[in-house]
Amino acid sequence: IPVQTWFDDANDVELLDIIPVLEQLAEVDSIYTVLRNSNDDMRRSILSEQIETTRSS
Repeated sequence: IPVQTWFDDANDVELLDIIPVLEQLAEVDSIYTVLRNSNDDMRRSILSEQIETTRSS
């Protein structure tokens, strides 16, 4: 499960953010589909953030 770094970040909530994914994984027989879908969602989110940052610059 990809996560952003949290080193030296006292306000980090990265692990809290992945709780829904972990809960889904606990309920399924095969984790691969859930991980593939969540990774695709995360990639889209990261790309969207990068596009927003580029447009703001």
